Order: sequence, then C-alpha cells, then structure tokens
Amino acid sequence: MTALTGTVPEIVTAVCRSFAATAAAADAVAVARVVRGPSDLMGGALFVRADGSYAGGFGDTALEATARAEATVVLETGRTGTIEIGARGSRCGEHREGVLV
Repeated sequence: MTALTGTVPEIVTAVCRSFAATAAAADAVAVARVVRGPSDLMGGALFVRADGSYAGGFGDTALEATARAEATVVLETGRTGTIEIGARGSRCGEHREGVLV
C-alpha cells in the first residue's frame, strides 16, 4: 500500500505514473476516480493492482476501502463503470459519491 499526500493534481500525477509502470509490466490494474460528490473529494484517484496493492486515495479511508473492494471485483470480472458509493464508504444511503472504476 502506498498512501499519497499532496494536492489532487500531485496525487493524480503519481497515480498515473504508477499506472504506466504497471501497464508496461502487463499487470491487471483498475483506476478509481471520484467523478461526483463533495468538492473536496472530486478528482481523487486510487490505483488498484490485481495483487491488492494500491496507490493514491481520496482523503476518506472508508470511501477508499469500499472503492478498493469494488475495484477488485472490477479486475476479477473485467468490467468497468461508475459505482455509487455512499457517505463513509457505505453501499447505501442518500448521499452518494460517484466513483468511476
């Protein structure tokens, strides 16, 4: 696990570099991005490898844990899409963030 700190652009840049290195090694990966929700989460990125390791984050550990779990499913099934994740990482509730995996 690699938790990244810094501004959203710095984190996204680091995640993209990690993605490029993994892609060059031909390993399966998923990239999760917050595409809808509170402004402080928007643009956050999480890079998840098939072995469960990850880089990046959203600044919300519960949301990150749920996004990692969903990204693992995406990797196992070979699918992609927008996943609705609720406040504090819940899979139900009124206030949901859109996480693109």
